[in-house]
Amino acid sequence: MAFPAARHAVALTLLAGCPDLPPREEVRSADVPAPLLDADCARDQDCALLPYVTCCGECPPAPPFDVGTREDLDAIFIEQEERCALDRRECTPPTCDPLPPGCYARAGCVAGRCVVEVDGCD
Repeated sequence: MAFPAARHAVALTLLAGCPDLPPREEVRSADVPAPLLDADCARDQDCALLPYVTCCGECPPAPPFDVGTREDLDAIFIEQEERCALDRRECTPPTCDPLPPGCYARAGCVAGRCVVEVDGCD
């Protein structure tokens, strides 16, 4: 049974010769940002321009734009479907404001937050 003891002695000798490694946090590259714990988004695709939604219809996003996550957008449509399923009143579709000529908007993710990026909109 001396053989397993010899293995342990060799392993301990090898480990004793290893230099001390710095903690993992020090090994991380300084240019890799730490993830935000309360971030809304990680990339532009996580964000969406939010439409105006009623039981009678919806309007596409228009100034002043409202932005949220894709989950926010899904929640709007789920809530609208549940609320409007019980509503039997007659209604007329909403009057939607058109986008001004040359107005462009998109949802983006900046520093973990959904933002509206606009061009040509007053």
